[in-house]
Amino acid sequence: MGDSLVKYIELDNPLSKEKPYLRRNLLPNLLENVRHNIENYSEVKVFEVGKVFSVKQSGSRADSHGDSLLPRQDTWVAVAYADKKDSAPFWQARQALESIFAALNVDFSVLPHDKVQPWEHPSRLALVHCGDQTLGVLCEIAPHISVGMGIQQRVGVLQLNLSLLE
Repeated sequence: MGDSLVKYIELDNPLSKEKPYLRRNLLPNLLENVRHNIENYSEVKVFEVGKVFSVKQSGSRADSHGDSLLPRQDTWVAVAYADKKDSAPFWQARQALESIFAALNVDFSVLPHDKVQPWEHPSRLALVHCGDQTLGVLCEIAPHISVGMGIQQRVGVLQLNLSLLE
């Protein structure tokens, strides 16, 4: 998805040879699931809640006696939606956002964003805010990325940093 492996931490003993790095984003796995399932179903809705690692920020101590720090490990939720008949999956991802915040009984706002990541659609992109804090992003995947992954449909996604809600 346009990310350099230099930014990743390689595991000494990975669970899978295909995934030897700590993940920095939940989207690659979700998009793989969309690709596998959209072949057999007209509509795919998937989500994942999990830890995402940031090499730019320090987290907790590696052990109680040392000074070395682990990378920051926030908990994120990511949602992906694709439908063979829906040409605007951004709005389905938006509905997922509204459902999450209604369940949490928390107010949020969605604001335009112009700093586009390589996998984000430049005109179907917004930041999710709670108060003055940015919690995540709501967007469609850029067509060249989804097609490059073997997904012919437009894909709406939502990513929220749940650790920031604590």
